[in-house]
Amino acid sequence: MAIVKQIHTISDDESGQGTIELVMMIPVILGVLFIGINAFAFLSEIALFDRVARAAVVSIASSPASDDSYASVCSSIKNTVDEQLHVGSSVKSVSGYRDGLDVRFRVEMVYRPSFFGRELRTNLFGIELGTLTHHIELAVDTFAFGPMRYV
Repeated sequence: MAIVKQIHTISDDESGQGTIELVMMIPVILGVLFIGINAFAFLSEIALFDRVARAAVVSIASSPASDDSYASVCSSIKNTVDEQLHVGSSVKSVSGYRDGLDVRFRVEMVYRPSFFGRELRTNLFGIELGTLTHHIELAVDTFAFGPMRYV
């Protein structure tokens, strides 16, 4: 009988342990969920950016007006791509330069993690939170017809 009482008191001392462990794991689970959601949002933005940026470069840069400079073409590409990206991502830079007969354009996107569309602080406890970047390069031959070359 004494052994049964001893086992019973041990189990009484640990009652509620599962609840405490669950309460301690909730912030960890939420943190992992937050990181996962932002990772998939970034991948979604990359897919959108790749499609929109390539379409903008092909449509704008392949046949510029005769008086257009690289700066005005790059500005048009940047504005076109920025209009179609979601909150939290933007075009950081668009650059164009001549490489032989080709004109190469590099479009770079910056993504800042968000909390369901709401901007987050840029630093946390004095630590600077970085941004995620992605870029594409596309070579346009203005003298030839046909598909563009992805670099």
